Amino acid sequence: MANLRLHTPEGTSDSLPNEALNKRTICSRIMEVFTGYGYAEVVTPTFEYYDVFADEMGLLSQEAMLKFFDPEGRILTLRPDLTTPLARMTATKLEGDVQKLWYVGNVFRNHKKSIRPKEAAQAGIELIGVGTADADAEVIAMTIHALQACGLQDFQIEIGQVDIFKDLMKQTGLDETVTEQIRIFIDQKNILGVQELLEHHSISNELAQIIMEMPSMFGGIEVLEQAEALQLSPRSRAAIANLREVYDILCDYGLADFVSIDLAMVQSIDYYTGIIFKGFARGLGFEVCTGGRYDTLLSRFGTQRSATGAALSVDLLAAALFRQGNEKQEFRIDALVCGGFYERKAARTLAAKLRACGLVVENYLDVYDQEKALCYAKSRNIKQILVCHSGGTVTLHDLLERTSRDVNEEEATALVKGGIG
Repeated sequence: MANLRLHTPEGTSDSLPNEALNKRTICSRIMEVFTGYGYAEVVTPTFEYYDVFADEMGLLSQEAMLKFFDPEGRILTLRPDLTTPLARMTATKLEGDVQKLWYVGNVFRNHKKSIRPKEAAQAGIELIGVGTADADAEVIAMTIHALQACGLQDFQIEIGQVDIFKDLMKQTGLDETVTEQIRIFIDQKNILGVQELLEHHSISNELAQIIMEMPSMFGGIEVLEQAEALQLSPRSRAAIANLREVYDILCDYGLADFVSIDLAMVQSIDYYTGIIFKGFARGLGFEVCTGGRYDTLLSRFGTQRSATGAALSVDLLAAALFRQGNEKQEFRIDALVCGGFYERKAARTLAAKLRACGLVVENYLDVYDQEKALCYAKSRNIKQILVCHSGGTVTLHDLLERTSRDVNEEEATALVKGGIG
């Protein structure tokens, strides 16, 4: 039997220094984009009452949540997403009709039949109180700009509109079970599956033909032109017009090359109420971001407000960047500062001055011994050693160039910076 003390639970993992650095860099770049658009950071608890997520409108099953009890016997759950806690917080604690919020945090889901981790880092935005196409377009534009800020270039954002499918299913009069099966087939782009299912029900030929066309309605702007040519109801036409308006605004942002249309994107239709989107990166089979409009979510917490948002997977984004050839960052220490027993104060002072210049500097936490310090520096991948001597002189040992020279503090700073370059 395995010694569980030596392992992490299934679906979780440690982030070693370089991996943690890359994820932190990704988060920092995303946060800069979000803040630049005027969005403010918020933080919600890692776990919530189960009631917050119960009846999550088809987005999450009960089995997908990691639940436990508090001492009073109430059911708690590790947050499976961050949008719902933000909706709770907005409805109960934030004043003002419009809220622009961003977050970074971990989410927890019990993926039983998936290779996806149970704990994942996520960054996202929520725009609450604005129900316009401009709001949807801003969220998508921010998502694209955040992906670009992280260094991702080869990616595509697919945009859909769930009202079209909802309207068509309402016209068929089919029950929820059949509607869900049709939804799955359309989302899988399974035209034959849709056709065979419709043949077993009394639906007009015109309506059936429109539904059977949905799995193939994805691509560029021509998809909207194809949809506009169909004999659709006023509700579906309004949805197509909304999708075109969002697309046109994204073109105004200069982002048309990153956007495609997918009317077969019909997942989570009970949760989303309008625009919906996913982002895919070359070399990765999973979406790196998802989002859309969810105008009914806040009503569960006692207020009725429009809302739209996006979530970016930090872990999948890191994987996509690596597969597209982006160079991974490595944790770097610029210099090791040493000193003998009587030079320890001088060594600490020099290290502090170098850090004030923006350098990453480590103090050697032992009395200086050249051989030991050299071995230590190599083990930490430090390329430069500064040794303080009595009388205020400093010796710089450059392990990469295999040179040594006596310098003053100003020269030491300049040479260490030059060595980094």
